[in-house]
Amino acid sequence: MSTAVMPLDTGNIKVASAGLFAPTLRHHKGTFCIICTNTRHGRDIRASDNFYITTTDKWPVEWSNPISFPLNVIDPSLYLDDDGRIYVPGSWRIDRLKQPSCTRQQFEIDITTGKPLSDTREI
Repeated sequence: MSTAVMPLDTGNIKVASAGLFAPTLRHHKGTFCIICTNTRHGRDIRASDNFYITTTDKWPVEWSNPISFPLNVIDPSLYLDDDGRIYVPGSWRIDRLKQPSCTRQQFEIDITTGKPLSDTREI
């Protein structure tokens, strides 16, 4: 199995210093996909990034390189709509002092590139 690094714009690489949270496995049209939150310690807070990897092999030896996507949530999943569209929902923290303190947000995703196909909206 090979491992790829995820370079950041700063030239550093992405590290899971606080762990990988809530991986979810989905199968869609012959492709397996694991979507996950990479939690790391930021300068003043715990920060997170999301990514997914894919394979078409039932017994995978190789996975794709990680594909990041721009949704500031934890515990992402993939919703595979009957019309063929794919959405990424996840939990988003509003404010610990307000109620509700969390909400769910989602956007439609191009599963090939990780690019949003819609605006992010609360669900």
